[in-house]
Amino acid sequence: MRWKDIPGYEGLYQISDKGDMRSLHEDQVVAIRDEYAQGTITAARLAKKYGIAETTITPILRHDSWCHVGGTDYTTALRKNQVMSSAKLTKQQVRKIRKLHEQEGWTAAELATEFKVSRANMYHIVNYRTWRIADVESMKNDDQ
Repeated sequence: MRWKDIPGYEGLYQISDKGDMRSLHEDQVVAIRDEYAQGTITAARLAKKYGIAETTITPILRHDSWCHVGGTDYTTALRKNQVMSSAKLTKQQVRKIRKLHEQEGWTAAELATEFKVSRANMYHIVNYRTWRIADVESMKNDDQ
């Protein structure tokens, strides 16, 4: 299949010889995947940066669309613990939160205000429903 720019929309939209349309180039898809895997930008910001819908980003990141194009697989990056998606907290902050909660008696509401996250998220953190990776790494560090 061959792609060419649509006159008047060069660099924005292309059409194939079969009549399919696209608004991204393969190099942009690779850049989206690589930028997200670095953990420094959210899917929403990527969508805005590339002028596409946020709902288009997730299938690109998961390789559900543009499967034939390379780029960093963010799920592999997650498994290697290189990135925590669009996380607002670091693993170190989560460990500190749990210490404050368990050893100093801070409430989830107080911690949510202090760390600028929702009470619901904080509740899940202090009750070990999220951020289990922080505990696994903490245990590894304690063993050494």
